[in-house]
Parts: sequence; C-alpha cells; structure tokens
Amino acid sequence: IDFRWLIDQAMSMSASILQVPVVAAFELDRFQLVMRAGEGWDTARPDGFEMRADRACYPGVALAAHGGVACIERGDDSPPLDALHMREGITAGVAVVIPGRSGPYGLLLVGDRRLRQFSRDDIHFLQAIANVIGAAFERSVIDADLRAELAMHHATLEAAADGILVTDTAGRARR
Repeated sequence: IDFRWLIDQAMSMSASILQVPVVAAFELDRFQLVMRAGEGWDTARPDGFEMRADRACYPGVALAAHGGVACIERGDDSPPLDALHMREGITAGVAVVIPGRSGPYGLLLVGDRRLRQFSRDDIHFLQAIANVIGAAFERSVIDADLRAELAMHHATLEAAADGILVTDTAGRARR
C-alpha cells in the first residue's frame, strides 16, 4: 500500500467518523511538525505546512504526555493553543502521537470549531488510526532498506570477476 494514500484515507475516515471539519497528520522532523496530509484547514496548506513542535502548548504537548494524547476542550486544564489552532478558530481537539521506530513519528490531529468533548471511544479510535499509520511508516522504511540492500547485493554479484553459482538447499542452481 502506498504510504501517502494510506495517510490520505486515514484523514478522510477520521473526519467522517468523528464528524470533525479539521484533520491532519504531522511528521516530526527534529523540532518541527510538518503537515503530510490534512483536510479542512483555512490557513494551512495540506502538505508541507510547518509549525514548531512546542511541547509547552497544544498540539506539541501530546509528544511529552503520558499515553501520547492531548485534548483541548476550553477548560482551565487545557494546554495553551499554538498560533495555527488559534488562527483556525479550533475550540476542541485531540492530538495523538503516531508511534515510530525509536520515538514518535508524528501527530494525528482532529479539531472542531464548535465546543464539544471527545469521548474515550473517539480517542481510542484515533490511537488505532495512529498505530496503523505508524506501522505503515515502519513498513515503508523497512521496504526501502530492503530494496537498497538487494540492489547492493545484485550489483556486487554482477561486478564480481569470478563466476558465482547460487544453489538452494536441494542443490538446484538458482542463479
């Protein structure tokens, strides 16, 4: 499955099922969150938009939160909003960490411009989507590494000055 297609489908499905106008998948690139896919944003481009991964405000606080989830619900205990969410008029939202190989791959965000509270089931749904995206990312990295390793192996075999015969366990010539 094409990784980009999978993220686009995950964004559409999340928006439809949770009935939210704003969704996005952000990739963590050192200290920046880079939007890779999204729907419903008025001021942010759906691909390539960057914002600081500020762990002191929403949505970056999810990167440091236990369980990798942060919510905004316009209560006293909600984290302060970043400039993008303020500019977009987001009043309720959930940020969920997309897991990666050695740390977070990024964040999955959903937002609403009306007051609402996201249920525990909504959050579990988003965590499941984030886990699928994280697993697909890991798979794409492993596939790319394997393709590069196979290309190196084939190039080495083709460049060898001596003849090389590859057999299977039954002794049949395979290459």
